[in-house]
Amino acid sequence: MSLKNFTLIVFAMLPLSTMVNAKLRTTAAIDTSYNNNSVQGDDFGERDSSSLVIQPRVGLILETQKLQAFLNVNHRYIEDSSSIETNEGIGRNNKSSLTNYSYKVEVVAVPDILNLSARGNQSYRDVDITNALISNEDFSNSQLAKTKTDALGFDLTLDQSNFMGLQVNGDSTSVTSDESFFLENGLDSQNDSLNAYFYSGPNLKSISWNVNGNYNKTQGRASNDIESRMVNGNLYIGLFSNFRLVGTANSESNIITSTSESEGQEELKYDSYGAGLSWFRSAEQFIDVTYNISSRQDQERDKFLGTRFIWRFSPRTRISGEYGRRFYGESGQFAISYNMRKLRLDASYTEALTTFSRLVAGETINGIFVCPIGATSIIECYLPDSINYELQPGEQFTNLSLNLAELSEESTLRKSFQTSVGYDFRKFSVALTAQSSDFEYVQTSRKQNDFNTFLSLNLEVSKKSSVNWTNAYGKSTRNISDETQSIDDRTLSSTLTYKHTLNRHAKVFLSYQITDKDSPIENRDFTSRRLTLRYSFTFL
Repeated sequence: MSLKNFTLIVFAMLPLSTMVNAKLRTTAAIDTSYNNNSVQGDDFGERDSSSLVIQPRVGLILETQKLQAFLNVNHRYIEDSSSIETNEGIGRNNKSSLTNYSYKVEVVAVPDILNLSARGNQSYRDVDITNALISNEDFSNSQLAKTKTDALGFDLTLDQSNFMGLQVNGDSTSVTSDESFFLENGLDSQNDSLNAYFYSGPNLKSISWNVNGNYNKTQGRASNDIESRMVNGNLYIGLFSNFRLVGTANSESNIITSTSESEGQEELKYDSYGAGLSWFRSAEQFIDVTYNISSRQDQERDKFLGTRFIWRFSPRTRISGEYGRRFYGESGQFAISYNMRKLRLDASYTEALTTFSRLVAGETINGIFVCPIGATSIIECYLPDSINYELQPGEQFTNLSLNLAELSEESTLRKSFQTSVGYDFRKFSVALTAQSSDFEYVQTSRKQNDFNTFLSLNLEVSKKSSVNWTNAYGKSTRNISDETQSIDDRTLSSTLTYKHTLNRHAKVFLSYQITDKDSPIENRDFTSRRLTLRYSFTFL
């Protein structure tokens, strides 16, 4: 699905009877910036470059009784020149254009039963993930790979009975990208997923159940295909007070098919069952503890304790988590959210056998901060006054962290921790994010750990002026086939930005950034200094 078909999709899915009540909100802006960059390294000397960037931005939100749709587009026209201090005095001039967009359409096909959706985006990601804090669309866009995602989905809910209910959702997603270090011809994969949840209704008091099933199939052209199936079921029988007897069963199968004849097909399978006690107050306040027996292919049975819980302390505070076993051993996940007007906290830990395509296909734009689409500085983001903030045209939620997945089709076991904290007090605000991800690649036995953190301090000097200081640190550790050999890349960046509001339509930004990269690889050690002056004008 291409961007040019967005309008056709909206009106094809939009009932004519609701067009009279349509509500359209729009925004349009243009940014013009001048950048000067100086890079110095022990291996290549000093390189100076400058660029002129013109960036128009458009945002649309369309709302009717049965449809919601948004479209955000920003385009960068870049003209840069550089000089490399060598004996020949080489210089170069380049012109380039980059377009980022995102869209989503949701239609109520059958009220309270069936919703249909279409979504997609185009963005630019680092070919080399160790440069995630360095690569910039204004300067180093040749190191970025264009990634495009388009998806169609549905959401079915059958909850008309007081005795049982069923929820089914699925989507089909296409992911393509330019070439990368690991994919000479780029990424071209299809990801199809189906999720079903069958549960008992509120009228069943002494006995209740739930069954959750997930199916996901990813097909790629360059490396391998992966087909995953997971089923989890729980049966509860009331005992006394808030205590219940619980029985649980889990089954998981992951079939990895390689395009290489020597590797063939591999199945990662795991089954378990168990019983225990549950303390239950509501669907948002319960704790399950079970004793489980598991079986893994070609291995003896294993016994372990497992737990699952959800606890909502208040409408603004919630924690959830679970612990058990999967085909790779101990497994768990955890999430906590705390939302007050001045302080927001969101943290989570997840584990999954996945691919880059699956991560991108499942990406959702969420978080506790609000940023304009195409924002180049954290100073443009803010913590909204309300936890129920309604996005305006051209805005998106974000947690300010990075997706550090390698641009490849290889299956990987990913364990990721992510946290975001925002504090806003009168004229002073703080934003802190941190993310740590471990990757174990199934086919090549490679291991990788990526960590990045951002700390942003913002001070309103006056009604029209503010100063922002942002510090970022990133570390990437990669083990090749031999675990005794590792490569560490470290990046530290500090940016000071001054923003001044000229009037309700115009703003000016002046920023200075210092970045230092330490790497054992030749030509990757350097220090850069970047000065940027930007003028932003909003028409609507």
